[in-house]
Amino acid sequence: MHTIHHLPFKEALALTVKFLEDRAGEISFQENNLVKVIAIDGPAGAGKTTLAQHLSEILNGAPVVHMDDLYLGWEDALTASLTKTLRDHILTPISLGKRGSYRRWDWHKSQLAEVIEIPRHPYLILEGVGASQRVVRAFSTALIWIDISTETGLKRTIARDKVLVEDIDKFQEEMKNWQAREILHFAEENTFDAAQLRFNGDLFSQ
Repeated sequence: MHTIHHLPFKEALALTVKFLEDRAGEISFQENNLVKVIAIDGPAGAGKTTLAQHLSEILNGAPVVHMDDLYLGWEDALTASLTKTLRDHILTPISLGKRGSYRRWDWHKSQLAEVIEIPRHPYLILEGVGASQRVVRAFSTALIWIDISTETGLKRTIARDKVLVEDIDKFQEEMKNWQAREILHFAEENTFDAAQLRFNGDLFSQ
């Protein structure tokens, strides 16, 4: 039986920091890897970006890679393209002491944009749906899952992004389709079971 911590955000953040501190005492680095990778996964609207931002500040400006920037649009998101980018352009290079990089996806123009280079740092935070898929786990120090109900996730996502979209009804339908795809992805990747820390994101607004 897996434990899901039912904590307000600040307490969840504190527990995450303690977990990382404990892990630092257990391992110096993941075998030959030179960077400690923290993967924060879970459904849309769960609070992954917020947790990543706070962790980045605590970890002295650790770089954050958002999965949204790696998807190639709605239809080519949780696919082999994402896995290849994570493995070949981000995780493998940094594990060898090199700089990772990726092409950011421009959602407004529906095309690839500029190349983003990942700054050198002892930590790298990956956040977003697909952040802790199987290819990431060999490189990871911490796998974090934030759980949330489908209804709450949809409400939060629409409230967050409604000012960025032209057609809110179309966006809502796209989000519903996305929620179906992410559920399938999580099942195929066994994401929930693989996590080392699990939080109830419904409580993060408290």
